[in-house]
Amino acid sequence: MKRRTLLASAGVGIASLTGCLFGGGGGDDSATPTTVAGSQPVQNVSRSSADLRLKSINASDSTPLNSPYSFELSVENTGDTAGVYRAPVSVQRTGNVEFRQEREALVYVEPGETQTAEITISPFSEIGRVNVRLGGAANQWGVEVTERRLAFGGTFPNDDLAITVDRVELTESYQGPRGGNVEASDGQQWAFVWVRVRNTGPRVARTPNTREISFLHDGAEYDSYGYANRSPEYESETLQSGQESGGIIQYQVPASISKDDIVIQFEQRGARAVWLSPDGGGNGTDGSSEAGGSGQ
Repeated sequence: MKRRTLLASAGVGIASLTGCLFGGGGGDDSATPTTVAGSQPVQNVSRSSADLRLKSINASDSTPLNSPYSFELSVENTGDTAGVYRAPVSVQRTGNVEFRQEREALVYVEPGETQTAEITISPFSEIGRVNVRLGGAANQWGVEVTERRLAFGGTFPNDDLAITVDRVELTESYQGPRGGNVEASDGQQWAFVWVRVRNTGPRVARTPNTREISFLHDGAEYDSYGYANRSPEYESETLQSGQESGGIIQYQVPASISKDDIVIQFEQRGARAVWLSPDGGGNGTDGSSEAGGSGQ
């Protein structure tokens, strides 16, 4: 993930309520932060002599899917009275033509000082390119929304569901439900993937089906075996708010695959996340997930 500093176009702010850091809530043009940097109340801010200029914008050109996106802006006040720099923050999200204002950036600056503020906007819910504007088109930059990369045990929030791939077990054989060993085909091995899903939303939601959870290795994608011969078997089902379910998804994969090579992918309607071993491919995880349980 790269960060870049944009030389901002000059601008003059007007005095108003301000906050150095605010987040959440997309699409509400009336939304404003509730605190003032330096704890200055609105009625004490003079409108007469503040001379505010946007100096720079420090922004990343990529962000993981469904993660809050933040950027920094620096505002200079060359006047002799405190004031507030104000500018709309608009986003052109993936697949949209128009920009939509998501909030206002409001930065309180004392006279003769430069103030840096972090601005957070709501997460991007689809993979692809989005464009962000601060004020007009002169202060615009692109952001690539990438898949979420998590270590096993990490949780991916997708709509009202929290999806966790706890762990993966590889074995050449296992004891079947009727006793006796079930051997993998020649040159193959069994992979058992423990998956949990919790409904974190207020409404009924359905868990992903096994076709949306894939086993990946070296460019190849392996579908689930069709059913798991070990209990509990993972199945797509309807969850009430607050409910959690989970189980095992079974795959048959090449015997040459080790745990360090495993990638488990979830993909559904423009959302995608992958789980990787922290000892192998998982070194590239974004580190922004909430840790899950052991799945045992």
